[in-house]
Amino acid sequence: MSSQPSDSGAAALVLGGEADAPVMTRWVQIAFFLIATNAVLIQTIATDDSPVKNIIRVAVLVITVFFLFIRRTVFPTVIMGLIIVSAVFLLVTGNTDQFTVLYVMLFVPALWSIPERKLWKAGAIASIFALLLVFIFLRLGLTSNDLLVSQTYLSGDIRSRYSFGTQGVPFFMNLVYGAVATTMFYLYRWRIRGRLLISAAAVAVATYLFIQTDGRGGYTAIWLFVVFALLMRRMVKFTFLRLLLTIQPVLMLGFSLLMAYERGSAWWNAVFSFRPALYGTFLDSMNFWDIIHSVTVKNTADVTTVDSSALHLLYGGGLLVFIAFCIIFARAVSTLIKRQMHLELAFLTSVMMYSTTESILLRVENIFIMLAWYLILRYGLAEHEPAPRERSLPGAARTATL
Repeated sequence: MSSQPSDSGAAALVLGGEADAPVMTRWVQIAFFLIATNAVLIQTIATDDSPVKNIIRVAVLVITVFFLFIRRTVFPTVIMGLIIVSAVFLLVTGNTDQFTVLYVMLFVPALWSIPERKLWKAGAIASIFALLLVFIFLRLGLTSNDLLVSQTYLSGDIRSRYSFGTQGVPFFMNLVYGAVATTMFYLYRWRIRGRLLISAAAVAVATYLFIQTDGRGGYTAIWLFVVFALLMRRMVKFTFLRLLLTIQPVLMLGFSLLMAYERGSAWWNAVFSFRPALYGTFLDSMNFWDIIHSVTVKNTADVTTVDSSALHLLYGGGLLVFIAFCIIFARAVSTLIKRQMHLELAFLTSVMMYSTTESILLRVENIFIMLAWYLILRYGLAEHEPAPRERSLPGAARTATL
């Protein structure tokens, strides 16, 4: 019995459905590998501002749009509106964050048009490949495993972290989370034989890498995914928890504003690695009109980046994009709950909580981020019809138990 979710919503989005998907499926697989390779290149042997980054991005986007055009893809009105808004802001303000919004809105429809199992398999393989590529570069001597030493703010303890040849531990743990979470999702979503043993091994590897890097964000997110996958079926029975799941973007923004308010607190800065001070400095440099027309949050006069996906989306995408995101996200969560897609909801929730103190929701080189956007846009724009009875058997409630 197929565990594919009802595609009535997706069929309204993409003309042709999955019947003519082989060519698009192959392209998405290739695109995922290009995106994953690009992510590692710009964080190891190249730099984030390297032309390689945008060359690969633009190439992937152009080819994707070409395939969507020849397949006569029908875009939802909401996505067309967001594309127009982002394109206008990109041209008028020169805000490069708007290009990322455009990238998401144009690439995700390609993901709708292929079989879901093949999509997640491709995502898991590309995520594993990205992590392995870091070690391949180390083995070839193209990078070096530097030991980063710092002193904690309150206790004065020395904090030692290995970078594994990347420009920062947070990015490396992005790769670790992506490889582990997408693999576990694929194994349990389609009930692959040996899933428990493989998942245990993956978590063990992640634990070793966490010990070497002290990368708390990605490692915590892995365990959040496991816990949510085990408990989500029970969590959604409570109205209050369903509400919290639905308004996650608003909660993320509220928590970021709270940390900015506590910018002078030694405790808050110690616990959250100086993010409160960073958020406060960033917000002091912004004004209301920056939210309206959007402004880049990277390499401003006051900060180099903002480790908050909510602030990144609000200021980088603008108020209209942020409001649209909140509405679409709420609809997506509602649809996932109604269709008993508990594993999908667990994955999405762990990504959102990870994004709370990391600016990764618009880091589209991370494959797991593209898969999160896939869930948000596909199910946020799907019709809210009852799920077929067979959907809740192999693909939802049972897969919520790891």
